[in-house]
Amino acid sequence: MLLFLNEPTSQSVNFDCNPNTGNSISASVNSNEWNHLVMQRLGLIFRLYLNGVLIQEGNKASMPIIPNNNLFFGGDPVGSQYSLFNGKLDDICIWNRALTGCEIQDLFNSQLNTSIVYAGIDQTICNGDPVTLSASNSMNYSWDNGVADGVTFNPTATQDYTVSADSAGCLSTDVVTVTVNENTTATQTETALDSYTWPINAQTYTSSGMYTAVIPNAAGCDSTITLDLSLVFTGLEENSQGALFSVFPNPAQSIINVKADNKLIGDVYTIYDNTGRVVLTGKLNSQNTTIELNNLSGGIYMFSVGENMKQTFKVIKE
Repeated sequence: MLLFLNEPTSQSVNFDCNPNTGNSISASVNSNEWNHLVMQRLGLIFRLYLNGVLIQEGNKASMPIIPNNNLFFGGDPVGSQYSLFNGKLDDICIWNRALTGCEIQDLFNSQLNTSIVYAGIDQTICNGDPVTLSASNSMNYSWDNGVADGVTFNPTATQDYTVSADSAGCLSTDVVTVTVNENTTATQTETALDSYTWPINAQTYTSSGMYTAVIPNAAGCDSTITLDLSLVFTGLEENSQGALFSVFPNPAQSIINVKADNKLIGDVYTIYDNTGRVVLTGKLNSQNTTIELNNLSGGIYMFSVGENMKQTFKVIKE
C-alpha cells in the first residue's frame, strides 16, 4: 500500500517488479491531491488498485521478482535515476500475503475516516415525527431494529440504527443516531376580575373556563399549556340571568354589601372557603345587608343564599 501526493509535473506512477525487463504496471493519477495505490500479487496475476478501485489486472509472467534486489520507492535504479517521482510519499506498507479487494477498499476508506456504506447524518426529531433512513454508497442494505431502507417510521425513543451492506462481496456497516425529544404539557391556574389576557398567546378571555395554547418548548417540540381560568365579575352575580342579589365591592378588604331581592330577605347566607368549609353564616335582614370579613384571611370564597344554594357568587377577600 502506498499513499502519495502527486505534483502537477507528474501524471502517472509505475510499478516495476523487474526494471531490467522494461515491463511495468502504471496508473494515471490526479495531481495536487493524495492518492491511495495498492499493488496486489496473486501468483503471476498482478492487480493495481487506485483509491480503492481495481484499475488494471494482468498476467505478468515476464516480470519475475528478482530476489535479493534492493527495493526502491519514487525512483528507478536503472541508469541511476533515483529522482523520477515528483511528489510526496506516506504510509508505505507491505503485507506478507495478498490483501483481498474488500480489505483494500477498507484501507482506502480508513484513510478518509469513512466506511463503504453511509447511513446518513444523525437526526433530531420530536416524538411522533416521521423519520426515513436511507443508506448510500453500497447495495443490499439491511437495517436493525425493524427499519427498512427508505421506508418512513415513527420512533418514540432515542436510538442508534445500524445499516449493513454488501458491495461486490465487501461487507460494511455504519451507524446513525436518531434523537427523539419529548413534547411537554403544563397547567396554569389563574383568577382575575372581569377579564384576563393570557401572556402565552396574548388572547383576552371574558369568561371562566379551560383554555389551551401550543408553543415550542426548549427542545423545539410542542408544549401544550392549559389555562384554568376563574373570572370574578365586580358587583355582578356570575350567572346574571335570574340573579336575585349582587355583592360589592369585590374584591373587598373588610366588608361586602349585599343588595338582595325582597324574596331573599330573611334567608340565610353562607360563605365557604376553597375547601368547601363553612367560614361565615348569617341572615339577610334587608335589601341592603353589610357583612364584615375582618376575621377571614385573604383568598377566594363562595357566597350563597338560600337553602337550595342556587344563588351563588365568588367573593375575593384582599
